Amino acid sequence: MARQSHIYSRIETVLETGVRRSPLTRRAAALAVVVVLAAVLPVAALQNNAEDERVYNISADIVPPCPIEKHEPAHT
Repeated sequence: MARQSHIYSRIETVLETGVRRSPLTRRAAALAVVVVLAAVLPVAALQNNAEDERVYNISADIVPPCPIEKHEPAHT
């Protein structure tokens, strides 16, 4: 992990002057949020609809599960 070649390349990377290290602008952050939401929201909407059909589709012969015993915890 700390061999000389790795340390040397890390120090060179930190000291490199041609790399722009300015903080993220508000405009770039807003754009990133919009892109992430555009990718995540449709997938979440599809996943929710598929889950509803799978959970509540019970036939006449199948009885929903119910607890057999209830054990209260010994601690307070």
